Amino acid sequence: MKRALTVALAAALTGGCNDTRATPEDCGRILDRMVEIELTSQGYNDPVLLGRMRAELRDRYQPDLEACVGRLLHDGAMECVERARDIETLIHTCLHHR
Repeated sequence: MKRALTVALAAALTGGCNDTRATPEDCGRILDRMVEIELTSQGYNDPVLLGRMRAELRDRYQPDLEACVGRLLHDGAMECVERARDIETLIHTCLHHR
């Protein structure tokens, strides 16, 4: 998961003419969604564990979160992140170079 988080958060994200810049909230939500997908795929559904892991990984990946801010997000990227059911889709479909 560490490699996937680093790739997703640090990648330059580009898209069509309606691109927007990633905000700190966008980058945090990408990380949170990745944690949620990963824990769910491992069979964990405890909201307390999810909250704890989100906080721990936000601390651990703070430099990657900071590097993510200002990157280009293609139109619809964040909606795609919310719909993604696996890490591969999130990275390669939602945050893919277009």
